[in-house]
This record gives sequence, structure tokens and C-alpha cells, in this order.
Amino acid sequence: MHISDRVKRIGAGTFYACCNITKFRSPPLVATIPLSMFDQCRCMFSLELPENIIEVEHNVFRWCCSLRNIALSFNTVVSDEAFGECHDLLHIFGTEEAIVDSSRNRFDEFPVHSKLFYKSYYDQMTAEEILDTIIIDENELDPTGFQQDSGLFGDDTPSYYGLFDCPAP
Repeated sequence: MHISDRVKRIGAGTFYACCNITKFRSPPLVATIPLSMFDQCRCMFSLELPENIIEVEHNVFRWCCSLRNIALSFNTVVSDEAFGECHDLLHIFGTEEAIVDSSRNRFDEFPVHSKLFYKSYYDQMTAEEILDTIIIDENELDPTGFQQDSGLFGDDTPSYYGLFDCPAP
């Protein structure tokens, strides 16, 4: 499902019991995921939310039994029972609190993963441009692998191993 990036607000229960939704990308200007927005979307598998989501209201994902892929910003307020009856997530994490905690900390120590996950919210930036925005402390390992791979072939050129040019399977 595609919704224009110009949309600023989505109403409560908008997609209630929509069985055809398997993945959803929230527009970047939406700040709140309203009450029961995806309630009973049983085929919902993946949800992409922008980093600026302020609140996820009550019962938003209730009975999204197939939901497995979601990331929340650290500052997002998640109402009680937002993930009620999300069987796949509850099976993996045990409680709604653990789902929220894991979703908030999904990209800890993985800045490249975070940037690439939210890539669609960066206006037409390439993966290389996004990687250039990551600041790496002098004493840290480079999470892109470029620093560790420098000099692998006897020179100071980083080895990229096809990071941006992956061949088709």
C-alpha cells in the first residue's frame, strides 16, 4: 500500500480489518499512529515508521498476527495494548513490553542498519550518501567494515565486497 508523502494525518481505524495489507510505509509527516489504525490486519507482516513518530495509540496493531518487522524510535510513546494479540511477536518476545523494548533498541550498535532501514525517508539519497552521514569515533570499529578491510590487499584502499553492487540471485 502506498500513501503520498504529503499526508500529515491518518484517521483512527483507517485500515481496520484490511486483510490485503502485508506491508505499510507511513508517510514521513505523520507523527501519530492513531487508535486501531491496523487493528485486525491479520496479514500485516512489515511496518516501516519514520523516526519522528511521537505516539502509537491504543490497539494500533491488535490482532496483527503476522507482524514481524517493525522498528520504533527511542522517543516514541507506545500506548498499552498497542500490540495486543500479535501472536508472532508475542511468541518471540513474550510480552508487549518486550516487543516495544526490542523494537526501540533494534538498531543499537548498528548505525548502518538504522540508516538503511529509514532510507526511504531520506529524499533520494543513495546508500553511499547515507553511509557518509554516519559519524564514527576514532577509537570505534567502523560498522561499515571499510576501516577493518583497509589494506587487505596490500594497499590502503578499502575493500567494499560489493556492498552497493550486489549481483542478482
